[in-house]
Amino acid sequence: MQKIYQYAVWLLAKRSYSKLTLQEKIQNKLIQKMEIWGLSQEDVESFTKTTIQTLEEKGYLNDEKHKQVIVQRYQSRWGVQKIKMKLKQEGIELSNEDCENNGPLLMKQLQKAYQKYTKKPTYTYRDWE
Repeated sequence: MQKIYQYAVWLLAKRSYSKLTLQEKIQNKLIQKMEIWGLSQEDVESFTKTTIQTLEEKGYLNDEKHKQVIVQRYQSRWGVQKIKMKLKQEGIELSNEDCENNGPLLMKQLQKAYQKYTKKPTYTYRDWE
């Protein structure tokens, strides 16, 4: 299934994917071609597993690198909870250890959010006199 492998490499050349997301894309592609290529559901699953394993062995697919890409991509726009939710949707858990390793990135985001919401001036009744 060289075509499926090439398809997966083409996807990864465009952007980073998590293992779960890429697996879904490969399976969807194989299901579309199932009747044309004469594949069974077992063939689809085995080709998908084989392709994912090959990509991981060659270093093209790595959830740890993808996790860092997501954090760096969205840290200036999203909060920590939304980044965690995005990673969870892609099948990646962000542990406390990861927060420590990515601490500077995540703490920077938290500090920006804190400054954004605390810079609003507060007025008292004496300011209006």
